[in-house]
Amino acid sequence: MEDLGSYNSFSKKSTFKKERILYWLGVGAKPTATSHNLLVKEGIINGPKIKIAMKKKAQKEEIQKEETPIIPKGTAAPSKAPEEA
Repeated sequence: MEDLGSYNSFSKKSTFKKERILYWLGVGAKPTATSHNLLVKEGIINGPKIKIAMKKKAQKEEIQKEETPIIPKGTAAPSKAPEEA
């Protein structure tokens, strides 16, 4: 593992090791969409930015509702069957 740079999202400051990044890209490394966009923004690589689709809050809540089992009031939670000897 090698440190190739950093980005501070609060101050918007970044430092990148251009030569090492270009080396790793040259030997087949693939950056994530976010890191690709940062490298394009800094001028380290050429090309268009990649569109990143973020999940909306409503979609996240629906997924959580589907995963949580609904147990009606007044009923006991399902218990495990006793093990056979």
